[in-house]
Amino acid sequence: MVVRESGAGVVAVTKKYSDVSSALKLATCTLLSSTALSAQAAESSSDWLFDGAILHYSERDRVQVLEPVIAYRKYAQFDEFIEYKLTVDSMTGASPNGATPSNVPQTFTGSSGQSGYSVPADETPLRDFSDTRIAFNISSETPLSNVSRRSTGSALSIEQDYGSVGYNTSYSNDVNEKHTTLTAGLGISLDLVYPDGGAPDALKNVNEPSAQTGDEEEDEDERDGESFDPEFKGMFDVLFGITQILNRSTLMQLNYSHGFIRGYLTDPYKVVSVVDSITGEPVITPTTTYGTYLNESRPDARDTNSIYWKTVVSIFGDVLRVSYRYFWDDWGIKSNTMDVHYRFGIGSKFYIQPHYRYYTQTAADFYRHSLRDDEPLPEFVSADFRLGEFVATTVGVKIGADFGASSKFAVRFEQYKQSGESHPDDAVGIQRNYDLYPTLEATIFQISYSKYF
Repeated sequence: MVVRESGAGVVAVTKKYSDVSSALKLATCTLLSSTALSAQAAESSSDWLFDGAILHYSERDRVQVLEPVIAYRKYAQFDEFIEYKLTVDSMTGASPNGATPSNVPQTFTGSSGQSGYSVPADETPLRDFSDTRIAFNISSETPLSNVSRRSTGSALSIEQDYGSVGYNTSYSNDVNEKHTTLTAGLGISLDLVYPDGGAPDALKNVNEPSAQTGDEEEDEDERDGESFDPEFKGMFDVLFGITQILNRSTLMQLNYSHGFIRGYLTDPYKVVSVVDSITGEPVITPTTTYGTYLNESRPDARDTNSIYWKTVVSIFGDVLRVSYRYFWDDWGIKSNTMDVHYRFGIGSKFYIQPHYRYYTQTAADFYRHSLRDDEPLPEFVSADFRLGEFVATTVGVKIGADFGASSKFAVRFEQYKQSGESHPDDAVGIQRNYDLYPTLEATIFQISYSKYF
């Protein structure tokens, strides 16, 4: 649970990597580059391509992520290839737990089997965590004829409290004298969520002992986290796309995807504050001296849609890439993403590529920064900033070198900023004195290297 952008995908790194639609989009976007890669492989008389990268993602006063990635691609005749990819994410830091800041210290005795922790007055409540994710992917592309090909991919991801297996496949066919490519694909995944102690009961007070496990009928061993009782989530995505060569220098792509997600979609580590309707202070739990914080509750189904457009233009040897994505779902989230890259060639080997990304998102229907004690308890509610309304920008630059057909090297640096409504109109009492949607700032640094051999 690092970041962000629940609608249109991630700008940096997220803790839960289970977006099979992203894998499908990657498969279709490969059409824009696979020909060039195959040509380079042929020119270098090499059968293998090594790709390696190390990414460091750092939020100010919050999350730190170190992510090394290595991949090997094996080429065969007729542009056929298979690729093996290993990713390791090491994540540490603190993430907002959903509670609002207050003028008194706040204590959380522990949700989902976690040990209790306290937050000083006047600070946004954060929960410390550390985790490591290991993911392995296999992907391939196989020509079926001189105008058609099939791409497939399988993925396995494991971390301390989450596991995922997935599969995707797509079929592409060239028409119109190979000026047009039609693509159809699908992806499926099965995810397991197994937080320590079990998934918490939705809308139960984390400061009450009965809220610490997901089943009130479990025996004591299960309450102590000694029983493996995961929650399940399944996803299915379909994608349809068209890629068109407009002229000698311009290529355009248009995709539509639709996703079905069913199962456990709640974040077991997020809570919602219950505050006094006049003062805005946390309501004290009668059986303890602590405030009232409810485990969040999300629907167990989500249907998503997206339209993606991308254009690649060669301009006197430079390359402009512009893309736009519109996303909407039945949770009420709508997002717009504009992404621009421009690659300037410097001599015969070097280049510099500025990057700008702009993202906007509306809030989910059940997003609330807090609940008041004078209102009925809703069926669904979440104070997760990722489900709120916000604007995010990414600005950066990539500097690289192409050493002939044999190897490439690049360094990328980007700054990310995300901001929402800090002082919403429905804030009450002391809440008006606090920033209820703190601005998130992060830096992204990556070094990558590839070589044919």
